[in-house]
Amino acid sequence: MGCLEIVRLLVDDGVPAHRAREMSNYYDPSPDDLSLLRKVNGCGDSPLHLAVRSGHIDVVELLVKADSQLMYIDNKMSSSPSSPHYKGANGLTALHAALIRTHHDIIKVLVNKWPLIVTEADEYGRTPLHYAAHLGHLEATKHLLEMNCSVAYIPNKEGMCAFHVAAKQGHVKIMDELIDHCPDVHELHDEKGRTALHVAVVSGRTRVVKYILGNKKFQELINIPDEEGNTPLHLAANCGKDEILMTLTYDRRVDKKAVNKQHCKAIDILHYNPSLGELVKTRIMKKMERAGSRQSLKLVIRDEADTRRYDPYSENNDVKAGDLSGSNSFSERDVLLRLYSDRSSLERSTSGMTSLSDNSFRSIRLKGISGTHLLVATLIATVTFTAGLAVPGGYKDRGSDGDDPGSDDGTAALVSRAAFRIFLIANALAFYCSTLSVFLHFLTSVEHNFHLLLRFTKFAAVLTYISILALMIAFTSGMRAILPGWDAFSTATVAIGCCFVVVCLFGFI
Repeated sequence: MGCLEIVRLLVDDGVPAHRAREMSNYYDPSPDDLSLLRKVNGCGDSPLHLAVRSGHIDVVELLVKADSQLMYIDNKMSSSPSSPHYKGANGLTALHAALIRTHHDIIKVLVNKWPLIVTEADEYGRTPLHYAAHLGHLEATKHLLEMNCSVAYIPNKEGMCAFHVAAKQGHVKIMDELIDHCPDVHELHDEKGRTALHVAVVSGRTRVVKYILGNKKFQELINIPDEEGNTPLHLAANCGKDEILMTLTYDRRVDKKAVNKQHCKAIDILHYNPSLGELVKTRIMKKMERAGSRQSLKLVIRDEADTRRYDPYSENNDVKAGDLSGSNSFSERDVLLRLYSDRSSLERSTSGMTSLSDNSFRSIRLKGISGTHLLVATLIATVTFTAGLAVPGGYKDRGSDGDDPGSDDGTAALVSRAAFRIFLIANALAFYCSTLSVFLHFLTSVEHNFHLLLRFTKFAAVLTYISILALMIAFTSGMRAILPGWDAFSTATVAIGCCFVVVCLFGFI
């Protein structure tokens, strides 16, 4: 609880009454008897362990002054409260523990009394500065660097120094502090040959990426490759972080033509990354192409060869359709049957391992489906357009119902009926949805990217479904509008229409 006065009273008076009751006789305890201070609880923690863990700095100073040997008592986790020579779970020292608990006063006491403790690492090679950088403790980072700035160059077992760790966690202020004390710390690489910019890109830290790009001190980091030859732009294209990828792409200093050890450019990796949205991907690829980056010839030739090989509609198909399975025993009819019978091919999620031939197959099938949907959507648009101009019940004639000539000429005769208004709304919804579906199918006819084709086809299919449902509602409400009263005939008509609407709705769900 940190009750300093009670702790001082117990220290000054030596062994209290309960210590005497543990002995066989009741004698007056000696003031020099320090056994009470070395008592431990069920976890093996001494009073000093508890004081350090709770951050009661005054109690810590009092206990250490009364009995300096308390610093070397281990609990059941083999954890010593202060000495850097004693380490607890995972090799944590008292300074590691104080950093995790954010006890800045205890941190200063430990660092000032044992300066070498700042270089002590845990089982994973992480020094207290690694923890400060990971947690974003700016005050602790300043104090550790003031005591020994060389600790900033110590790597952990992954080869990452504190600057890498701060970049990974997005702590820009910690990075600034490290640069102020160690101006060249940003030049360090981890075990994979990656700089802090590589780490920030992989971790998705947009703020750190923008910070590095905007600081002239870090110009050399922009196009440095790692051990696999990947620049930060390569990693951004592979990770699929939209904002980071766009930030790097729109920076003129970033080399879009860089090739890694697999002979791939960033545009090649981006082209086959399924985790990015197609619209964003297309925009970024066009930006890269304007900057002079072109897809590798090897992949272009492979893409073209696969497209020609698996397009059964190609007139200049030099490869037999039977080559799909490694033999020439299959006819073109067999290929088409295989192509259109594989329903699951459209439903499989893209994992990045999908081959170009699979995408070519599915693109062909999508265009076939799109043609059928286009026909349906066109028919609905035509029917609803006609129904919108030739409404049920017709129009009012000049001077009808005794009104003045020209007052409401040409208006619908049943406009005041609720069923007629439902008809108008449903018919308009069906017309606009089917028309938009026709437009999307038009876009698919000129698009060759499979993922974009799939997105357009799915959206157009939903619009076509809505237009079919709205068309059924429009027909039912239109029939109701022109029938007088609720007789058996009109009731049956509405009931049949409602049944089909329900079947259509729940069939989709």
